[in-house]
Amino acid sequence: MAAIFREVELTWQGEAYTVTPTYRLIQRVEQRVSIAGLASRIQSGEPPLTQIAFVLAALLNAAGADVDEEDVYTELHAAQDAAAVQQMVRVVLTAFTPEVPVGNAPASRTGRPKRSKTSPGPSTTKSRSATLA
Repeated sequence: MAAIFREVELTWQGEAYTVTPTYRLIQRVEQRVSIAGLASRIQSGEPPLTQIAFVLAALLNAAGADVDEEDVYTELHAAQDAAAVQQMVRVVLTAFTPEVPVGNAPASRTGRPKRSKTSPGPSTTKSRSATLA
């Protein structure tokens, strides 16, 4: 079963960047930051801004932006719109969550895929977006 990572659009310094995380990018990020741990800390109300800045910079760089994590960290602190920062964090976490197409049901004990009469077929991946700066 193939997982599809979600395409996200991040706006940085007025320019939109689109990126779909790859497995290689996720590995590079997780060498320094646990995505599951980051999500847990955010959920508990303790967002680690240095880790968020690192992940955002990695995504922006993968999309072609020339930015480092210190720039992102500074902007996260300078942002006047807390809701915009929260939306950015949600989009980032969404990007790293694989989306499994609806049409790919788990295999049955016989090894054949289970079929659902009500299944609408494969899902389409929707792009998410967020703006910072």
